[in-house]
Amino acid sequence: MFLGFNPAVSKEALKMMSARVRSWRLHQRTDLSEADLARRINPIVRGWLNYHGAFYRSALYPP
Repeated sequence: MFLGFNPAVSKEALKMMSARVRSWRLHQRTDLSEADLARRINPIVRGWLNYHGAFYRSALYPP
């Protein structure tokens, strides 16, 4: 019997997002201010949250 469906982000998508953030090497970007870093990464992260978190946002956060 089918009782429900909770659309959530897949494990593969979470791995892709984590790999992309790691590839930015933010800890090595000492030439930029915090505001500059935020200006660069916020549109990307906002897009991920809007797309993958539209229905089941809590799946994006670690347990």
